[in-house]
Amino acid sequence: MCERCYINSAASRSKRRRVGISLLEVCVVGVIVSTVLLLTVMWIPSARRNSRRNQCADHLRAFGEAAKSFVDSKKNFPPAADMNGYSFYVYLLPYIDMQETFDKINMKSYCYGAENLETYYSDIPLAKCPESPSEQLINFSAPGEKADLEYSPFGTHYAAVMGAKDKKSPPKPPPPPKGSKLAKPTPAAKLPPEKYPILMYNDRTGGMVTNGLMYLDSKVTPKSATDGLDKTFLFGETSWEDKGNRPWMAGSAWAGTWICSGRNIYYGLNEAGAAAWGVGCHDVSFGSRHKNGSNFCMGDGSVLFILQETDPRILQALASRNGGEPDLLDVAIGEEAK
Repeated sequence: MCERCYINSAASRSKRRRVGISLLEVCVVGVIVSTVLLLTVMWIPSARRNSRRNQCADHLRAFGEAAKSFVDSKKNFPPAADMNGYSFYVYLLPYIDMQETFDKINMKSYCYGAENLETYYSDIPLAKCPESPSEQLINFSAPGEKADLEYSPFGTHYAAVMGAKDKKSPPKPPPPPKGSKLAKPTPAAKLPPEKYPILMYNDRTGGMVTNGLMYLDSKVTPKSATDGLDKTFLFGETSWEDKGNRPWMAGSAWAGTWICSGRNIYYGLNEAGAAAWGVGCHDVSFGSRHKNGSNFCMGDGSVLFILQETDPRILQALASRNGGEPDLLDVAIGEEAK
């Protein structure tokens, strides 16, 4: 065989030997594919959670813009509730493209009256957080009557922030029964007793504060928010539990002593539930089912994601409109909801 033929024959055999995939190459490809699949599986739930959180922020932002439009028209923020029983949602209906629904309501009559029942048993999808079940355990009984609870979509996942409640002001409740597994009140914060006064205190509700932007029959003007509208809570999430809510239209009951559509800032986020021992209904925690925090709408209409571990004293500072507290917003913000 000539030298040239030998070289060509060797090259041909070399090419034939390299045809196919080695076991090492198969393993490398398998590792890469597995890694990609694992990252995809891990990313999808996180992306969906972020999407739902952003949708929730958009809902709150819509109500924030509606409140700004209300202020432009009336020169003050809407009340959290009024003495006829109506919630702030009713006042904002014309500003969220629900004028037709608003026109069906007779604001001069009692909220729970027969002429308002058709609207009372209706739904506002914008008032729901996508992270939470659309149906809640709603109390449909008339105020003062035995609770009539059933799961319904007519509730809401947002409430007005009536203001900050000082942990030193209310009388201390008795200790829970020995061996009780129910929640205990949070240790008292070091705030002066007179800083956040309480109106109409009673054991069942926990009283009502009036240092926020919205409370019973309030007409708070933007100028009175000396702490800054961008540093004062307007609305917050309440979707972390689904017990004891009223339909969206219900704002107050029992001559204004019971507020359905607003809450005090007294406990931390996701801390004190409606069924917890010694917790008044106005003091039930704001909170959500989002990971690590909750969305809040500020007085200027912006929406911020507040970290769940934020100290209640910082939440109180952000809840009061004119407490003169230092700027603590940076401590509470996880990141701005966009």
